[in-house]
Amino acid sequence: MPSPDATDAATPSPPHRPQPERVLADAARAAFIPWGLRDYGDVLARQHALHARRVADRTPDTWLVGEHPTVVTQGVRGSKADLLTAARYPVFRINRGGQTTIHNPGQLVIYPIVKTQGGLLAQAWLSRLLLAAVSDWIANLTGVATQLEKGKPGLFVDGRKVAAIGIAIHRRVAMHGIAINVCNDLAPWQSIIPCGEPERRPITLSEAAGRPLDPADLVAAIPAWLHSAWGYRRVDTLADAD
Repeated sequence: MPSPDATDAATPSPPHRPQPERVLADAARAAFIPWGLRDYGDVLARQHALHARRVADRTPDTWLVGEHPTVVTQGVRGSKADLLTAARYPVFRINRGGQTTIHNPGQLVIYPIVKTQGGLLAQAWLSRLLLAAVSDWIANLTGVATQLEKGKPGLFVDGRKVAAIGIAIHRRVAMHGIAINVCNDLAPWQSIIPCGEPERRPITLSEAAGRPLDPADLVAAIPAWLHSAWGYRRVDTLADAD
C-alpha cells in the first residue's frame, strides 16, 4: 500500500498559488472516470491499482469522481477518539493526510491519480493547487465564494467547512483527494469529531447557495475544468469498469 511522502496537506505551505506546470509531470492527457455512487472500498482498490499503473507510466493522469454510501475515513492523524458513535458506519484507516471525515451520498469526491514533479513540497503544492482550482470552479458554477483558513486544510464558507482535503504522494504519484459537500445529509457528522474540530459545523453548497444543487451538474463540468484549470491538452471521459 502506498505511504505518503508527507502527511499533512497544510504544512509546509507554498507562499503563493502554484501553477499546474510547476506541479504536474505531464499535462498532455488525462482520463476522467465518473463512477456515480459506489462503495468506498471498491474505489479505494481502484485508486491503488491506478496508482501502480501511473507510477509505471502505463496510464495517464486519471481523475476519479463520484459519491459514496455513508462511510468514515481516517487519515494518518485520525484516532479512535474521533469516533463518537462506534460501529455506526464502516470505518477505513487510510494513508492520506488529515484526520477523520465522512463521505455520503450528495457529497462529490474527486480523486486525482496524477504524477507530480516530486520534491519535498510536492504534496503541499498539489494540495494548494487543488484547493484553489476547486474554489474557483465552485464560484464559477454555483456563485458560492469559499475561503481558505491558515493551518486548516479545506475550503470554508463563513467559517463552516464545505470541502475537506487529504492526499498522499508515493513515488511522485498522488491518490486520495477532496470531498465537496453539495447536497448531502450532514447528520452523520454528529457521530464523529470532524478534522479534529468538535465545535466546527460543516455546510453544503446547497445551503450556502440558498438553492438545491445537484452533484451531477458539477460532474458534467469536470472535463472542461481539467482543460482550463489544470492545462490538460486532451481529456478522455471513460466508462466506469471493474
